[in-house]
Amino acid sequence: MIKNGVIKKKLDNILRTIVWYNKPIIRKCIKNPVVIFKMDGGTCSQINNYVSMKMLAEKTGYHLIMDVSWYDRYGEGEDSVIARPYNIDKLFYLEEYQTAGKVQAWLYKVLFACFTPQDKIEKGLFGLDLNIFTIPPAPCYLHGYFKYKLSEIEKNIGKYCSLKDKEEILDSQNLTVYQEIVSCANPVGVHVRRGDMSVEGRYWKVLPEQYFINVCEDLNEQDTIFFFFSEEPQWVLEKIIPFINARSRVVNNASYYGYRDLYLLSQCRYTVKSQGSFGEYAYMLNKRQDKKLIAYNVEKPRLWEWRSYYEA
Repeated sequence: MIKNGVIKKKLDNILRTIVWYNKPIIRKCIKNPVVIFKMDGGTCSQINNYVSMKMLAEKTGYHLIMDVSWYDRYGEGEDSVIARPYNIDKLFYLEEYQTAGKVQAWLYKVLFACFTPQDKIEKGLFGLDLNIFTIPPAPCYLHGYFKYKLSEIEKNIGKYCSLKDKEEILDSQNLTVYQEIVSCANPVGVHVRRGDMSVEGRYWKVLPEQYFINVCEDLNEQDTIFFFFSEEPQWVLEKIIPFINARSRVVNNASYYGYRDLYLLSQCRYTVKSQGSFGEYAYMLNKRQDKKLIAYNVEKPRLWEWRSYYEA
Protein backbone atom coordinates (compact mmCIF):
# COMPACT_ATOMS: atom_id res chain seq x y z
CA MET A 1 0.00 0.00 0.00
CA ILE A 2 2.78 2.42 0.99
CA LYS A 3 4.80 1.49 -2.11
CA ASN A 4 1.82 2.17 -4.38
CA GLY A 5 1.31 5.53 -2.66
CA VAL A 6 4.96 6.49 -3.25
CA ILE A 7 4.76 5.50 -6.93
CA LYS A 8 1.53 7.47 -7.36
CA LYS A 9 3.12 10.54 -5.79
CA LYS A 10 6.17 10.30 -8.05
CA LEU A 11 3.99 9.99 -11.16
CA ASP A 12 1.94 12.97 -10.02
CA ASN A 13 5.10 15.05 -9.59
CA ILE A 14 6.30 14.07 -13.07
CA LEU A 15 2.94 15.05 -14.57
CA ARG A 16 3.01 18.35 -12.69
CA THR A 17 6.45 19.14 -14.08
CA ILE A 18 5.39 18.35 -17.66
CA VAL A 19 2.23 20.42 -17.33
CA TRP A 20 4.07 23.36 -15.75
CA TYR A 21 6.60 23.60 -18.60
CA ASN A 22 3.75 23.57 -21.10
CA LYS A 23 1.78 26.24 -19.25
CA PRO A 24 1.68 28.79 -22.16
CA ILE A 25 0.29 26.16 -24.54
CA ILE A 26 -2.29 24.88 -22.07
CA ARG A 27 -3.42 28.41 -21.24
CA LYS A 28 -4.14 29.05 -24.93
CA CYS A 29 -6.15 25.83 -25.11
CA ILE A 30 -8.52 26.89 -22.32
CA LYS A 31 -11.54 28.22 -24.19
CA ASN A 32 -13.69 29.34 -21.28
CA PRO A 33 -11.42 30.23 -18.34
CA VAL A 34 -13.02 30.39 -14.89
CA VAL A 35 -12.10 31.06 -11.28
CA ILE A 36 -12.24 27.82 -9.28
CA PHE A 37 -13.07 28.05 -5.60
CA LYS A 38 -11.80 25.17 -3.45
CA MET A 39 -14.32 23.71 -1.00
CA ASP A 40 -13.06 21.84 2.06
CA GLY A 41 -13.72 21.35 5.76
CA GLY A 42 -16.85 20.75 7.79
CA THR A 43 -20.32 22.23 7.50
CA CYS A 44 -19.38 25.69 8.79
CA SER A 45 -16.37 25.97 6.51
CA GLN A 46 -18.65 25.04 3.63
CA ILE A 47 -21.15 27.74 4.57
CA ASN A 48 -18.36 30.28 4.90
CA ASN A 49 -16.79 29.35 1.57
CA TYR A 50 -20.05 29.10 -0.34
CA VAL A 51 -21.36 32.47 0.86
CA SER A 52 -17.91 34.01 0.30
CA MET A 53 -17.89 32.63 -3.24
CA LYS A 54 -21.32 34.12 -4.01
CA MET A 55 -20.33 37.49 -2.51
CA LEU A 56 -17.07 37.51 -4.47
CA ALA A 57 -18.82 36.60 -7.73
CA GLU A 58 -21.27 39.47 -7.23
CA LYS A 59 -18.46 41.88 -6.36
CA THR A 60 -16.11 40.98 -9.24
CA GLY A 61 -18.42 39.62 -11.94
CA TYR A 62 -16.14 36.60 -12.27
CA HIS A 63 -17.53 33.21 -13.25
CA LEU A 64 -16.76 31.14 -10.14
CA ILE A 65 -17.20 27.38 -9.83
CA MET A 66 -16.42 25.02 -6.95
CA ASP A 67 -13.89 22.23 -6.59
CA VAL A 68 -15.35 19.65 -4.18
CA SER A 69 -12.75 16.92 -4.82
CA TRP A 70 -11.41 17.29 -1.23
CA TYR A 71 -14.47 15.36 -0.05
CA ASP A 72 -13.54 12.31 -2.12
CA ARG A 73 -10.82 11.72 0.45
CA TYR A 74 -12.17 13.19 3.69
CA GLY A 75 -15.92 12.80 3.34
CA GLU A 76 -16.07 9.05 3.89
CA GLY A 77 -16.94 7.22 7.08
CA GLU A 78 -20.55 7.57 8.19
CA ASP A 79 -19.62 6.29 11.67
CA SER A 80 -16.33 8.18 11.95
CA VAL A 81 -15.95 10.88 14.60
CA ILE A 82 -13.94 13.00 12.17
CA ALA A 83 -15.89 12.53 8.92
CA ARG A 84 -16.15 15.71 6.89
CA PRO A 85 -18.63 15.08 4.05
CA TYR A 86 -19.92 17.71 1.68
CA ASN A 87 -23.30 18.36 3.28
CA ILE A 88 -24.21 22.05 3.00
CA ASP A 89 -26.96 21.06 0.56
CA LYS A 90 -28.52 18.90 3.31
CA LEU A 91 -29.12 22.08 5.33
CA PHE A 92 -29.97 24.67 2.68
CA TYR A 93 -31.59 25.14 -0.67
CA LEU A 94 -28.69 26.69 -2.58
CA GLU A 95 -28.61 28.95 -5.58
CA GLU A 96 -27.52 27.12 -8.70
CA TYR A 97 -23.78 26.52 -8.88
CA GLN A 98 -21.27 24.57 -10.98
CA THR A 99 -18.57 22.17 -9.86
CA ALA A 100 -15.24 21.60 -11.54
CA GLY A 101 -14.32 18.27 -13.12
CA LYS A 102 -11.40 16.38 -11.59
CA VAL A 103 -9.05 16.98 -14.53
CA GLN A 104 -10.02 20.65 -14.74
CA ALA A 105 -9.52 21.14 -10.99
CA TRP A 106 -6.14 19.38 -11.08
CA LEU A 107 -4.85 21.48 -14.00
CA TYR A 108 -6.00 24.73 -12.43
CA LYS A 109 -4.46 23.73 -9.11
CA VAL A 110 -1.11 23.00 -10.76
CA LEU A 111 -0.99 26.02 -13.05
CA PHE A 112 -3.10 28.81 -11.60
CA ALA A 113 -3.15 28.34 -7.81
CA CYS A 114 -3.56 31.47 -5.71
CA PHE A 115 -2.42 31.03 -2.08
CA THR A 116 -2.35 33.20 1.01
CA PRO A 117 0.42 35.82 0.53
CA GLN A 118 3.69 34.86 2.25
CA ASP A 119 3.77 37.99 4.42
CA LYS A 120 0.39 36.99 5.88
CA ILE A 121 1.58 33.45 6.58
CA GLU A 122 4.63 34.81 8.42
CA LYS A 123 2.25 36.72 10.69
CA GLY A 124 0.30 33.53 11.37
CA LEU A 125 -2.66 34.56 9.20
CA PHE A 126 -4.03 31.83 6.94
CA GLY A 127 -6.68 32.03 4.27
CA LEU A 128 -7.49 34.71 1.74
CA ASP A 129 -9.02 37.83 3.28
CA LEU A 130 -11.52 38.70 0.55
CA ASN A 131 -12.09 42.15 2.05
CA ILE A 132 -8.62 43.29 1.01
CA PHE A 133 -7.10 40.67 -1.29
CA THR A 134 -7.26 41.34 -5.02
CA ILE A 135 -8.34 38.16 -6.80
CA PRO A 136 -6.59 37.58 -10.14
CA PRO A 137 -8.85 37.17 -13.19
CA ALA A 138 -9.54 33.77 -14.76
CA PRO A 139 -7.97 31.30 -15.08
CA CYS A 140 -7.38 31.13 -11.35
CA TYR A 141 -7.59 28.54 -8.55
CA LEU A 142 -8.39 29.95 -5.10
CA HIS A 143 -6.78 27.62 -2.60
CA GLY A 144 -7.49 27.64 1.13
CA TYR A 145 -9.84 29.18 3.66
CA PHE A 146 -11.67 32.33 2.54
CA LYS A 147 -12.46 35.19 4.86
CA TYR A 148 -15.08 37.86 5.00
CA LYS A 149 -16.09 39.39 8.30
CA LEU A 150 -18.54 37.11 10.11
CA SER A 151 -21.02 39.98 10.22
CA GLU A 152 -20.92 40.10 6.40
CA ILE A 153 -21.37 36.35 6.15
CA GLU A 154 -24.34 36.50 8.52
CA LYS A 155 -26.03 39.23 6.50
CA ASN A 156 -25.66 37.24 3.29
CA ILE A 157 -26.47 33.69 4.38
CA GLY A 158 -30.19 34.29 3.87
CA LYS A 159 -29.51 35.90 0.51
CA TYR A 160 -27.75 32.89 -0.98
CA CYS A 161 -28.90 30.01 1.25
CA SER A 162 -32.49 29.18 2.07
CA LEU A 163 -32.78 26.99 5.17
CA LYS A 164 -34.74 23.80 4.57
CA ASP A 165 -37.72 22.77 6.69
CA LYS A 166 -36.84 20.81 9.82
CA GLU A 167 -38.53 17.68 8.42
CA GLU A 168 -36.03 17.69 5.55
CA ILE A 169 -33.02 18.22 7.81
CA LEU A 170 -33.81 15.97 10.77
CA ASP A 171 -34.65 12.29 11.04
CA SER A 172 -37.28 11.03 13.50
CA GLN A 173 -34.84 10.75 16.40
CA ASN A 174 -33.63 14.32 15.95
CA LEU A 175 -37.15 15.63 15.47
CA THR A 176 -37.82 14.35 18.98
CA VAL A 177 -34.82 16.34 20.24
CA TYR A 178 -36.11 19.39 18.35
CA GLN A 179 -39.46 19.12 20.14
CA GLU A 180 -37.66 18.90 23.49
CA ILE A 181 -35.70 22.06 22.70
CA VAL A 182 -38.61 24.19 21.52
CA SER A 183 -40.76 22.97 24.43
CA CYS A 184 -38.12 23.94 26.99
CA ALA A 185 -38.37 27.37 28.64
CA ASN A 186 -34.60 27.80 28.81
CA PRO A 187 -32.71 25.49 26.41
CA VAL A 188 -28.92 25.77 26.52
CA GLY A 189 -27.00 24.24 23.61
CA VAL A 190 -23.42 23.22 24.42
CA HIS A 191 -21.02 22.33 21.61
CA VAL A 192 -18.09 20.22 22.82
CA ARG A 193 -15.63 19.84 20.00
CA ARG A 194 -13.56 16.71 20.39
CA GLY A 195 -13.20 14.25 17.47
CA ASP A 196 -10.55 15.90 15.31
CA MET A 197 -9.61 18.01 18.36
CA SER A 198 -8.90 15.10 20.70
CA VAL A 199 -5.30 15.09 19.42
CA GLU A 200 -3.78 17.99 21.36
CA GLY A 201 -2.52 20.83 19.17
CA ARG A 202 -3.97 19.62 15.89
CA TYR A 203 -5.74 22.94 15.31
CA TRP A 204 -6.20 24.60 18.69
CA LYS A 205 -5.79 23.45 22.25
CA VAL A 206 -8.63 21.29 23.54
CA LEU A 207 -10.75 23.36 25.93
CA PRO A 208 -10.75 22.22 29.58
CA GLU A 209 -13.82 20.42 30.83
CA GLN A 210 -13.99 22.92 33.71
CA TYR A 211 -15.05 25.60 31.21
CA PHE A 212 -18.16 23.62 30.30
CA ILE A 213 -18.84 22.67 33.91
CA ASN A 214 -18.62 26.31 35.05
CA VAL A 215 -20.97 27.50 32.33
CA CYS A 216 -23.52 24.84 33.24
CA GLU A 217 -23.31 25.79 36.91
CA ASP A 218 -23.76 29.49 36.16
CA LEU A 219 -26.64 29.11 33.68
CA ASN A 220 -28.55 26.46 35.58
CA GLU A 221 -31.91 28.00 36.39
CA GLN A 222 -35.37 26.62 36.84
CA ASP A 223 -36.71 25.01 33.65
CA THR A 224 -33.22 24.80 32.11
CA ILE A 225 -32.10 21.81 30.06
CA PHE A 226 -28.54 21.51 28.71
CA PHE A 227 -28.31 19.91 25.26
CA PHE A 228 -24.79 18.66 24.53
CA PHE A 229 -23.60 18.25 20.95
CA SER A 230 -20.29 16.45 20.50
CA GLU A 231 -18.41 14.09 18.22
CA GLU A 232 -17.44 12.18 21.36
CA PRO A 233 -20.62 11.83 23.45
CA GLN A 234 -18.99 9.26 25.73
CA TRP A 235 -16.38 11.84 26.73
CA VAL A 236 -19.16 14.26 27.67
CA LEU A 237 -20.94 11.56 29.69
CA GLU A 238 -17.76 10.81 31.62
CA LYS A 239 -16.09 14.22 31.99
CA ILE A 240 -18.95 16.71 32.28
CA ILE A 241 -22.35 15.22 33.08
CA PRO A 242 -21.33 13.71 36.49
CA PHE A 243 -20.09 17.12 37.66
CA ILE A 244 -23.15 19.24 36.92
CA ASN A 245 -26.32 19.20 38.95
CA ALA A 246 -28.65 19.95 36.07
CA ARG A 247 -31.05 18.38 33.60
CA SER A 248 -29.14 17.43 30.49
CA ARG A 249 -29.40 15.61 27.20
CA VAL A 250 -26.47 14.33 25.10
CA VAL A 251 -27.40 14.37 21.41
CA ASN A 252 -25.76 11.43 19.67
CA ASN A 253 -25.21 12.33 16.00
CA ALA A 254 -22.08 11.10 14.26
CA SER A 255 -19.79 13.71 12.74
CA TYR A 256 -21.12 12.70 9.32
CA TYR A 257 -24.44 14.30 10.31
CA GLY A 258 -22.99 17.44 11.84
CA TYR A 259 -25.45 19.62 9.92
CA ARG A 260 -28.23 18.21 12.12
CA ASP A 261 -26.35 19.25 15.24
CA LEU A 262 -25.88 22.71 13.77
CA TYR A 263 -29.61 23.08 13.13
CA LEU A 264 -30.59 21.83 16.61
CA LEU A 265 -27.98 24.03 18.30
CA SER A 266 -29.41 27.03 16.44
CA GLN A 267 -32.77 26.45 18.14
CA CYS A 268 -31.40 26.94 21.67
CA ARG A 269 -31.61 30.16 23.66
CA TYR A 270 -27.96 29.98 24.73
CA THR A 271 -25.15 28.72 22.52
CA VAL A 272 -22.02 27.64 24.37
CA LYS A 273 -19.27 27.51 21.77
CA SER A 274 -16.23 25.28 21.62
CA GLN A 275 -13.18 25.67 19.36
CA GLY A 276 -13.78 26.68 15.77
CA SER A 277 -16.78 28.42 14.23
CA PHE A 278 -19.59 25.91 14.85
CA GLY A 279 -21.04 27.97 17.69
CA GLU A 280 -20.90 31.21 15.73
CA TYR A 281 -22.77 29.72 12.77
CA ALA A 282 -25.41 28.18 15.00
CA TYR A 283 -25.82 31.65 16.55
CA MET A 284 -26.13 33.24 13.09
CA LEU A 285 -28.87 30.81 12.07
CA ASN A 286 -30.72 31.33 15.36
CA LYS A 287 -33.92 33.37 14.91
CA ARG A 288 -34.65 33.83 18.62
CA GLN A 289 -34.75 37.41 19.89
CA ASP A 290 -33.28 36.41 23.28
CA LYS A 291 -30.32 34.42 21.93
CA LYS A 292 -26.92 34.62 23.62
CA LEU A 293 -23.48 33.35 22.61
CA ILE A 294 -20.97 32.18 25.21
CA ALA A 295 -17.25 31.70 24.53
CA TYR A 296 -14.15 30.51 26.36
CA ASN A 297 -11.91 33.16 27.93
CA VAL A 298 -8.89 31.95 29.87
CA GLU A 299 -8.53 35.35 31.57
CA LYS A 300 -12.00 35.25 33.16
CA PRO A 301 -12.39 33.78 36.67
CA ARG A 302 -15.12 31.40 35.45
CA LEU A 303 -13.38 30.84 32.07
CA TRP A 304 -16.26 32.23 30.00
CA GLU A 305 -17.76 35.45 28.64
CA TRP A 306 -20.66 36.70 26.59
CA ARG A 307 -19.55 37.02 22.99
CA SER A 308 -21.01 38.66 19.91
CA TYR A 309 -20.18 36.81 16.70
CA TYR A 310 -19.11 40.16 15.24
CA GLU A 311 -16.16 39.95 17.62
CA ALA A 312 -15.55 36.19 17.36
